[in-house]
Amino acid sequence: MPYWIAVEVENPTEAPKSFTIPAGRVFMPKTLGKSQSLVAVNSVNGTVSPKSINTVYVPTECIDPPLPPPANVPMSVTVFGQKQRRQRTFRGR
Repeated sequence: MPYWIAVEVENPTEAPKSFTIPAGRVFMPKTLGKSQSLVAVNSVNGTVSPKSINTVYVPTECIDPPLPPPANVPMSVTVFGQKQRRQRTFRGR
């Protein structure tokens, strides 16, 4: 069953910024071992206006079968060198 994760992308600069959250990006629960990690199944592209924050919804699948799926679990994005914002998980279809 697909899950959707809400990712806030911030642009603190004076110019619009484009971004891609690639397929394969992993989202891990901040408390490990309590719920499954998620992996993006499709890439999501977007643009953030200057000095603003956009929320994008990324389709994901669970990747730790023995654990329960996440539900409103704080997640960390496996991104290096980029500022992370808040994420919330939403049940898919």
